[in-house]
Amino acid sequence: MLPKHALPARLLNSVGRLAPKSAFEFDELKKLAVRRAGSDSWDDIGEFDEALKWVLDEASKLDTLTFLGRQWVKTATLGALTKRLEVERYRREHAITSDSPRVGVIIVSPPRTGTTLLFELLDATGLFRSPMMWELCFAGSRLSPAQRKSRAVWMARMQSALTRMDDVHPVDALGPEECTMLLNYTGICHSYDFVLGLPEARRRLAELDQLGRHARRRYDYHALLLNTIAHERLASGVDAEPDQRPWLLKAPGHAEFVGAVAAKYPEASLVVNLRSPSDFVPSVCSLQMTHQQSFVRTTPAKIAEHSMKIVDHGYSTLGRWSANQPGKLRLVEYDDLVEAPLTVARKVLEASGVPHGEADLKRAEDWLKGRKRRPSVLRSTLDDYGLDAATVDSRLAPALTRIRETGSKVSSVSGPAPRA
Repeated sequence: MLPKHALPARLLNSVGRLAPKSAFEFDELKKLAVRRAGSDSWDDIGEFDEALKWVLDEASKLDTLTFLGRQWVKTATLGALTKRLEVERYRREHAITSDSPRVGVIIVSPPRTGTTLLFELLDATGLFRSPMMWELCFAGSRLSPAQRKSRAVWMARMQSALTRMDDVHPVDALGPEECTMLLNYTGICHSYDFVLGLPEARRRLAELDQLGRHARRRYDYHALLLNTIAHERLASGVDAEPDQRPWLLKAPGHAEFVGAVAAKYPEASLVVNLRSPSDFVPSVCSLQMTHQQSFVRTTPAKIAEHSMKIVDHGYSTLGRWSANQPGKLRLVEYDDLVEAPLTVARKVLEASGVPHGEADLKRAEDWLKGRKRRPSVLRSTLDDYGLDAATVDSRLAPALTRIRETGSKVSSVSGPAPRA
């Protein structure tokens, strides 16, 4: 079954299709961001300006953008520009540094491989601090925690209304969340690719960063954002004293920059969930289509091609890095995680060198018992997107085989081996 198109989005796109279209003017958006942030001027931020301007130019060329798609591009870009200004102001006012904070575990797997379950399970132990959605949205702003939470809830409701995202991946605006949003602020513009399906965006940005021009500076900024959130927790009274726990992080986008991630956070344990591709690729396609269909005119075939590129690129990058850094990736089999989550959590903590006791695992067990599991209303198949299991598994088999051969197994390899 294919994702349903949200009715409000269909109506708005129908009414807005007659609206005049023009190119996205980066300089004009920067001026607007300066006014919104209450700043004096915009200082060119090399790698960030270059990446965002290039993505905007690519978006301007799309003839498939809907009315909402054009509004999304402007809103997302203005938000990223404003955020840079707000964080820079906060950094200067409070002497925040980009020194590497203590990070315990980073989940770098592609989406739909059990990453949310593992992330929330480890968070429930109480051994880590995790960024909250409302913190990610408003880091560096002058809003109070209550105002940030209220606006984050409103934003989540709007997203659900326009995309029906709750059908495939409900988001808790007040709970722990992956740090994809922080990557947007660094200039790793994956959200543009994910929402708009820009054909060359991911490849081009990865090429720039793999040449060593920008990747490490992006993760310096990522660390600055984490340090900003930590300082805000103290300043607002959310934390009564400095939190010494390591960070727990998750974002599929980290896979493509794993070298820079490992360099910035050398003590972190990098965890990869492994799942049979033919089992999770339909879900990736549905996640993509749910995001995209309100913002671009697309087809199941285009979604399938784009989703396969995302998964293939992520696993291939991890495989190449792991071949040069054997034993550095911690491997978790999806089947083991689903069948024995507490056992897997314990093994991840042990492999990551995170001290823990039975009380910590008991908190995770209590979370599992009280977890509200809403059955998915959307069950897609490979056939819905014109794919077949043999093609999907064979395309991803080389990268998965390399990861399995060079990574460090946290759980037993109980899942099916990739088909050749």
